[in-house]
Amino acid sequence: MRLVRLLSLAVVLGLASCGSPPVHDHTLAVIPPAHPVASGSANKLRVGEVDVPPTLDRSEMVTQASPTALNVHRQDVWAAPFGGLIQRTLSADLAARLGENRVLGVDDPTSPPGTRTVTVSVRKFIADPEGKVVLDTDWTMQGRGVDATPHHASVTAQAAGTTPDAVAQAMSQALAGLADRIVEAG
Repeated sequence: MRLVRLLSLAVVLGLASCGSPPVHDHTLAVIPPAHPVASGSANKLRVGEVDVPPTLDRSEMVTQASPTALNVHRQDVWAAPFGGLIQRTLSADLAARLGENRVLGVDDPTSPPGTRTVTVSVRKFIADPEGKVVLDTDWTMQGRGVDATPHHASVTAQAAGTTPDAVAQAMSQALAGLADRIVEAG
């Protein structure tokens, strides 16, 4: 009976060592501005929720395999919901460009009078097979005294490779480019 238990334990341990590969968590990083902090309106700014297409709004990283196929990287996942990562990173990128005191945190419960809100709708945010990341968005700035004209921005960034880490870094660079465009538009 003891031999059967030992053999069963050996089989279980052997099967456990043959488990699936480890899962890697990824996030987006704030990219410092290439130019000094911008001056302008003293109004506070908040980044509202970011709308992400369902094909990309998932826990796994997704890259473009061909014009009609996607690679879903099941072992490479986002550390938080993808739309939330974009919102937090864009907010931090804007704070790096406008000053920490001008951009409200995503979790800030209050909005002082005159706060402007940037809303972003992501059309495309994906890397192609060569590591070229395309961020295609529509965004508006809303608030009193603000022209709420919709803006379109398409930003590209070339990854240093096709690994998930390199793609996440290029995605971070593309978001920084979007932040630059929002700052330029005022």
